Amino acid sequence: MDQEVEYELVIRNGYVLTMDVKGTRYAPGDVAVRAGAIAAVGPNLGAGREELDAHGNAVLPGLVDCHMHETLLRGVCEDLPLMRWLDEICFPIDSAFQPIHQRAAAYMNQLEMVRGGITTFIDIYRYPSEAATVAEQSGLRAIFSPQIIENPSGPGESLASNLQFVHEWRDRVPGRILTWFGPHALYSVSAESLRKIARLAEEYDVGIHTHLAETLDEVELFRRSYNRTPVEYLADLGLLNKRLVAAHGVHLTDRDIQLLAEHDVSVAHNPSSNMKLASGVARIPDLLAAGVRVGLGTDSNLSLYSRVD
Repeated sequence: MDQEVEYELVIRNGYVLTMDVKGTRYAPGDVAVRAGAIAAVGPNLGAGREELDAHGNAVLPGLVDCHMHETLLRGVCEDLPLMRWLDEICFPIDSAFQPIHQRAAAYMNQLEMVRGGITTFIDIYRYPSEAATVAEQSGLRAIFSPQIIENPSGPGESLASNLQFVHEWRDRVPGRILTWFGPHALYSVSAESLRKIARLAEEYDVGIHTHLAETLDEVELFRRSYNRTPVEYLADLGLLNKRLVAAHGVHLTDRDIQLLAEHDVSVAHNPSSNMKLASGVARIPDLLAAGVRVGLGTDSNLSLYSRVD
């Protein structure tokens, strides 16, 4: 009987979205797995040792969560503008967070991601070694960018701890667990540190993940202080390049969008978070038209995960 079995697993009769450049679809269609990898996609594939009937379901590649925080804060931080939300609720809780809490948070967040069809995520939060240890077990592809916060002191990681994490984890799980730098935001990390991060990312050949132009308050702060938009400020510091994935980008000028496109910066769009905090509506059509790569994020463990049945 085994000689007739061509694949380890065949998912049959689904509405298969290949997401290739041609937009190929099969309805119904099958997806076959051999040696832990997809071996074939199409109608009426050969037999599998195990077969699943996906009738009535879509079958598509795993989702990528381009911006999230592996927290324990669902339902805790509610109904405040971003800066008050951070200062009055999130930062005090984050300051009390300990490694044991992060281990528990990583287990729950990564389980929910698996259940929700997410196979890859970018995490920007605390105690990255704890979350990375969980990712070793979960099998997810993970990018950890420890959330560096210098002002105020206490609720985040430091540049030194971020660099230590890069040293310890960069080659531990090649190709699946990646180590980046994670300055929280331009208003919470000094210009000197941001310049160092740009140099270190180049030296270690890793990425950078940060929050950018999320609220009007942030934009107005940088206009008052530097006569620059946050994007222009980053350009002055040398952080605009292909290594950067910027979360939110809600309030961008035409010039900002041009700079992001020219420097090959990617943007993580977080529509649920932007609506929850009333931050605004990002100019996604304009970013796409300019050639900026745009991905989707949940920004913490928000509604996407909690609605998975």
